[in-house]
Amino acid sequence: KGSLASFVEFITDSDMFKSQLSNLGVDTSKMPLGDISERTVEAGFQALLAVEAFLKGQTTGNLADLCSQFYTYIPHAFGRQRAPLLTLADIQVKKDMLNVLSDVGAAVTSATKSKKKTKKGETTIPAIIDTKYDSLGCKLVAVDHGGEEFDMINTYTNNTQGHRKCQVEEAFKVIRVDNFSTFDEMENRKLLWHGTNVAVVAAILKSG
Repeated sequence: KGSLASFVEFITDSDMFKSQLSNLGVDTSKMPLGDISERTVEAGFQALLAVEAFLKGQTTGNLADLCSQFYTYIPHAFGRQRAPLLTLADIQVKKDMLNVLSDVGAAVTSATKSKKKTKKGETTIPAIIDTKYDSLGCKLVAVDHGGEEFDMINTYTNNTQGHRKCQVEEAFKVIRVDNFSTFDEMENRKLLWHGTNVAVVAAILKSG
């Protein structure tokens, strides 16, 4: 129970969101977590696509102006340095960043809207950790360290280690209302790993 509470607290912690976004170059002082809207992120995507089209020779214009447009929608922290001109090598990195930004915005909005009411219709103030847990829209169950499932995850982890080594500290089952029964008859199944930025875990749990 303690490990589950710690996990929920971590993946919904605003300081962690800010840290991850800062690592991606986003200036969170100019783009607070509560102000991340889907419309702003979409505008950033369109501005980035305009830069990409120019770099590929598909359109004409001024690269500095196009990059400035992108940075206007998605503020970056450059300190006293001049904002760099984007290159084709930067485009996919920025697209990934915008995906993370979108998911963080969704997770923060979800947590903000989560409320509980009594049968009398009176608003109550639940424990903060309960509010964060409810905002995920799913049930998480800690996997027993001594059980068969945990051993299986450990085996797969140990047998698929790459250059960067890791070990399993905790494992959780995700129980959602999604109905996958239509895929029960499908064959040729594989167990795949999905790595992701820690800042989007809450959004993934909520949206599936």
